Amino acid sequence: MRRALFGLLVVWLGHRIRPSLELRPYSVRVETEPAELARELRQRLSDGGDVLTEDEHSLIARFSGAAGAYSWSTLEHVRFTPGQVDFEHLAGSFRSAHEQFTLQPQDGATRFTHTGHFTMPGGLLGWVLGLLFARRLFEEHVAEHMNAAVARHASEDSSNASSRSTNGT
Repeated sequence: MRRALFGLLVVWLGHRIRPSLELRPYSVRVETEPAELARELRQRLSDGGDVLTEDEHSLIARFSGAAGAYSWSTLEHVRFTPGQVDFEHLAGSFRSAHEQFTLQPQDGATRFTHTGHFTMPGGLLGWVLGLLFARRLFEEHVAEHMNAAVARHASEDSSNASSRSTNGT
């Protein structure tokens, strides 16, 4: 009887304890000014997502996708302030999540940095699965989008440079 009670207590505690997982910071240099990158991010979110409501400084949108074998969907409150974009998880695959993108000027470009944390459903078992799989997939997904911004602006810079050299300026 004692073993059964102890087992039930362990299972109950394992489900009730919900540690969060820190995302490792990721940072890139984007060859554009912070205000332009912020405008682009806002436009891409507005055009590409399932936006439910939007005002001057924020939006609420649904996002979904797949990262490896893991499919996810979320409802996010996205806030735009100078030099920063915050994502606050409202509902979806995670128990909770908060992400922050900072956009800092750096020698005519932008230091674009992502930080955040999330909590998986399922208590300690969810935390272990998050630690082993979900965090890496989450970080890879974010890095893919940030690297795409780098590539978009790198190709713009090279096409601007080639048009300047073609025009003799």
